[in-house]
Amino acid sequence: MSKKRIVVVGVVVLMALAAIAFLRVKNAGAPASPPSTTVSGTTTPTASASVAAIEGVRSPPRTSNAGVAAQRLGTMAPELALAEAHSLSKCLRLANRKLTVPEGLTQVQTEQFLKSSGALDANCPPDPDPYRVYALAEHAAEAGDLQAQLDFSLLAAGVFDLQKAALDTDLITRYKRDSMRYLEQAVKAGSVEALSRLSENYDTGLFTPADPLQAYAYGYARHQIVNSPVSALRLGQLGRGLSPSQIKQGQALGAAYVQTVQAAGVKK
Repeated sequence: MSKKRIVVVGVVVLMALAAIAFLRVKNAGAPASPPSTTVSGTTTPTASASVAAIEGVRSPPRTSNAGVAAQRLGTMAPELALAEAHSLSKCLRLANRKLTVPEGLTQVQTEQFLKSSGALDANCPPDPDPYRVYALAEHAAEAGDLQAQLDFSLLAAGVFDLQKAALDTDLITRYKRDSMRYLEQAVKAGSVEALSRLSENYDTGLFTPADPLQAYAYGYARHQIVNSPVSALRLGQLGRGLSPSQIKQGQALGAAYVQTVQAAGVKK
């Protein structure tokens, strides 16, 4: 028997789209005007399909089947929402894997092989929804769950495996803005990890325009709290190219960030 290739969900094209999505998320410029529809000679703006899909999970029509799920989401504890987001995110990763089943297996053995590989996770729905993952992560982060605020950018990124989301500048702008906003909220909650991630984002320009001064300031704040050889080395790297006056300004900003974290109680 020739080797059988089983694609649980998704195809090779989807993997290529994921790469395109990453590039668009990283390089998307200013938000484009929302699409519009023409009614009786007048033009009215409409929400993007992807943004509407996410909002549909959060607040769909009460008469729809999804409305029941959204009502549960509206009252769901943030820690439960985050747990489900992580679970569904894992299911999406499993769904996009390609597995080669060994030759000569019976149907029962094939099922056992797929189950042992994680491809038949009993906790996974048959068609996990990336929009629901986004909405769950957003719900938990908005509720103030610190871990959700740190995890949002990774969890929500899965939606960009979908072509319509990858090409949706409204959603890309929203995703990048909220990724930074949640990290800033995490700093106010005392997260040292958020200091590090904000520093990296301002250094690379991934979710916000690159700002060497802010990158240094957040790196300085982290070093003041962690005070490790690694944080010292990273701070030195961030300071390259800055003038003495900029270094002084960055240290002043960083000192303010340290006070913010300490006031909330330092958390890793």
